[in-house]
Formats: sequence, structure tokens, C-alpha cells
Amino acid sequence: MSNLDFLFGYFTKLYGREGAAALLGNFRAESAYNPRNLQNSYEKKLGYTDESYTAGVDSGAYPADRFAHDCAGYGLAQWTHWSRKQNLYEYLRGKGKSIGDLEGQASFAAWEIAQYGLTAQLSGSMQLRDKVALILRKYEKPADQSEANVDRRTGYAREILAAYPEHAISSPKYAAIAEELRTEAARLCALADTLEKED
Repeated sequence: MSNLDFLFGYFTKLYGREGAAALLGNFRAESAYNPRNLQNSYEKKLGYTDESYTAGVDSGAYPADRFAHDCAGYGLAQWTHWSRKQNLYEYLRGKGKSIGDLEGQASFAAWEIAQYGLTAQLSGSMQLRDKVALILRKYEKPADQSEANVDRRTGYAREILAAYPEHAISSPKYAAIAEELRTEAARLCALADTLEKED
């Protein structure tokens, strides 16, 4: 299962399909759904890769205070402001998880969105583009908050909706069952071919 598979299933349960797609269209622009993504422009500056930075913070070799104040975007939402990175660290480490844990970051993002008072709007009846703009300007808050950036991220959100049709089963549990059924169907087809040859 890809990161996007998991995230779409997770956020759809909270915000509906369009709310999930609006949030994830923004996450695609920020991190390409990589929870361990260290802002590219800071990799050389800090001398770390996505993996070594994550491991350093988890182990304490890269101190928590430095993580909070180094100004480098990190994770799904590219959390950058010191207070948000500090909250991310405390939230995940308090649960015994790596700072780069996918499910942990999804849960933290949902908690933040609730703290920002955006849950009802994200899961409500607003148009998709308006939901994308809401997340862009009220949650992500990047330097570029232009209409062009809203359009670009709305395009990503529409691609996500197209990839996950309304009646598709996105639950991890059902995805695993579907894979088992495909495997069993292939086995039965092979068995049928064998029996036909024996006849």
C-alpha cells in the first residue's frame, strides 16, 4: 500500500473524499506524501538527508530543540515554524513513534486542523477549490498563496479523486482482502487450466 493509499483512506474517514483530496493535494505539493521529507533546500545546508535527519532526531543525536528551531520544513505538511515542529515532536515522541511515522503525522495533522477550527469547513459542502485554498492559506501558509498555486494544488486534488473513484474501497483492511481474493482467483484459474489439460 502506498503512502497515498493510506492517507486517502485515513482522511476520507475524517473529511469525506473532497476534504481528503483537498488536504492531500496540498501535501503532494509540500512533500509528495513523504513523512520523512526534509526541505530540499536545507539538506545541503544542514548536511542531512531525509533518512539521516529523521534518525538523528529520533535518537537524540540531533536535539529536539535544534529540530524545532532550525527553520527547515519537515514531513507531510513541511512543518516549519518552531512551535509547530515542537508540537509535532512532542506529539509523536509522546506516542513512542518516530517523527517520520506516516500514521502519526496524519493523526497530528488532523489534531492541528481541529485546533485551527477548520474541520467543519474541510468536511462540509464547500467547493473543492475552496477547500484547497482553505488548507493552503489557513493551514499550510506557504509564502506563495497565489491563485495560481491554489489552481495547481486543486489540479493535484482532482487527480487524487480520479485515482480513487467514489465507490472504490480505500480501507486498508479491504485492500488486503481484495489482494487475497485476486491471488485466490489466479490460483483457481491456474487449477482450472490444469484440469482442462488433464481432460
